[in-house]
Order: sequence, then structure tokens, then C-alpha cells
Amino acid sequence: MKIVNCYFTGSGETKKVSEFYQSFFTDSFLLDLSNPFVLRVAQTIEADLLILSFPVYSQNIPLPVRKFLPYLFPKHVVINITYGQISPGNVLKEMETYFHQKGVRVIAGAIIPARHSYLPYTYKMDLTPLNKVIEKIKQGNYSNCMLPKRFKHPLASVGERWRTQTNVKIIWNDFLCTKCNLCVESCPVGAIQMPFQINKKCLRCTKCIVTCPTQALIIKPKRWFIKYLNRKTKTSQIELFL
Repeated sequence: MKIVNCYFTGSGETKKVSEFYQSFFTDSFLLDLSNPFVLRVAQTIEADLLILSFPVYSQNIPLPVRKFLPYLFPKHVVINITYGQISPGNVLKEMETYFHQKGVRVIAGAIIPARHSYLPYTYKMDLTPLNKVIEKIKQGNYSNCMLPKRFKHPLASVGERWRTQTNVKIIWNDFLCTKCNLCVESCPVGAIQMPFQINKKCLRCTKCIVTCPTQALIIKPKRWFIKYLNRKTKTSQIELFL
């Protein structure tokens, strides 16, 4: 059975989900959609099973994932979405609808709380509930599952990048920067150029910050936005649908 383990990550949190699956399915093909090279050379990928993992951005599917979806042709799919313990919106159901329209059977889904990349706190994901998904796959049980429909804010899809760019700034420290260009090369949407400038393509995914070897980049959300994120009730429980 050909398994494709596909993920997108900015901060690195969602990569942990993909690596968890990879530890059980070591022969699966690992595909990192946060690598800009992958999108540049995109071609049709067929699989018996697709394990797809990505973070929710402002209750939406990240742009690199949306761009790559037309190249994926699995027979069955497991959908894992991570979110910063605020709101996953209706993304899981949206993905189910997309794959059903392509004739793909969704056999499992998971909504996974993760560390919010804009907040300075430590959080360790407990991924052991995903063992039930792995057990279902190993048993050869590819029965369809029903994913829940959740509330999505009416304005969630309106100016999603503009809202994030307005409320979250990326600060560049010229003194610490070595001009190594790693931030430019790692940006999944090609939003950075040197001398350091960020254009309107930026997702604020924080991959450039994580990649920078000298910590020359920092994220700075507006004060009211930090208060909003901290005020929201957080959960650590994975929601699993089989």
C-alpha cells in the first residue's frame, strides 16, 4: 500500500503530527508543503492513503495547502488539523467536502490543539489518541467517517492575510542579520527579499523566524491581539473522528 504523509508547517508544531504517523508507517512518502521547492515542481501524486496534516490560519486552509490539493489523488485520506487552541472553524468539514467531490473516502479526522505561534508559552501535544487512527489503518478498515460541521466566522475568509499582517508584525534586526538568505529561501510563498522586506504574500506563518540561525527576526503581535488570544478559553483535548 502506498502511503503519502503530507504536511504543512510554519512554526514546526504540525510537523510533530506528521512525524508521529511516520514513526508507525516508516515506508510512507514524506512530503513537506512548507518547502517552497515542492510547490515549484508540483506534479500529480497518487496514493492508496494520504495522511494530510496542516495548521488552521484564521479559520482557513493555508494557501500552500490549497495550491497543492489539486495535485493529490489518493483513494483514502486522513485529515489532521492543528490550531492554536483558539478556534479551528469549519476547516475539517470543508476538507471532507473537497475530497468527497473528488471521490476520495475520508476514513478519519482529527482536530489537534497546538501551541499558538504568536504566544510565548510552552505546550506539549499529547498525540497518543492518534493511535486509534493508526490501529484503524493497520486493520485495513477504510470505512468512511463523518466529520462535524462547525461554526465559521462570517468574515473569516474576508481579507484573511490583510487582517493577520495588520495585527502581527515581523521585526528585523539588521545588527544580528548575517544576510545568509535562509529566510528568503525557506519562505513557502516567496514573500521575503533582501535587503529585508516582506511583501503582501506573507502568511505570518513564522517559518522565517524559526529558520533564522541568529534570531534576527521576531514576531510582534499588537497588544490588543495578544489580550484577545490570551482571553480565549484553551483546550488540550484532541477531537477524533473515526
